[in-house]
Amino acid sequence: MPEHLTIKYDRPGKCPICSMTLVPVSPETLARLQPGGRVEHYTCPMPEHVDVKLAKPGKCPKCGMTLIPVMQPPPAPQAEGNSLTIPSPLYTCPMAQHADVVSEKPGTCPKCGMKLVATSEVKHGKIAEDNWRKQHAASSSVHQH
Repeated sequence: MPEHLTIKYDRPGKCPICSMTLVPVSPETLARLQPGGRVEHYTCPMPEHVDVKLAKPGKCPKCGMTLIPVMQPPPAPQAEGNSLTIPSPLYTCPMAQHADVVSEKPGTCPKCGMKLVATSEVKHGKIAEDNWRKQHAASSSVHQH
């Protein structure tokens, strides 16, 4: 199994990191195997040489160790439910442990019987709003065809 998919070589030989024999891989196969992202730069694995940043693989100019790739961070995932518009006001139980109880109308918490309050009035309001998004995203995806 290929281990260093982020490093590309234009000639046969041995991997400078693990000494395994390099094998040709088609772009289609590589696209299926590659974990994603691009190499930002190559750096020395020694913490003392973190300032070494080179554009190509090779050896550390300070100690001679094989450079390792530093990948660009993947794009932050966007939650599907975050696009839902939250009704205002939205109500939740005043107990943070019951932030999963969320309603578009005033009422009482089915878990403890306390009166629901606006999410803007409690510290866990954002959590309750996220729970509402999740609940409604899940129910809206069930109805999609």
